[in-house]
Amino acid sequence: MTTLYRNALPQLGDALFVTDGGIETALIFNEGFTLPDFAAFDRLLPHPVYGQQLWISILNPTHDTFERTVIPLIALAHDRLAATHARHVRS
Repeated sequence: MTTLYRNALPQLGDALFVTDGGIETALIFNEGFTLPDFAAFDRLLPHPVYGQQLWISILNPTHDTFERTVIPLIALAHDRLAATHARHVRS
């Protein structure tokens, strides 16, 4: 069996090939973080794209961070959305 696309990968051609470097690249070069082993873990940050809309990113949370931070944030977001929905249904 031969691979049809092995020699036709876009990064092997002459055209510009753009790829995402990942959140770690953005953290190191744009935010000045020093990350051990070039990996981000247990970080709560503004979302790199939707931070202006108050979205957040939680990178590889530990169990403790998940229990103490993530679950309460999800509950808060749910409660706020439920309250907004209830106001709209009443009006």
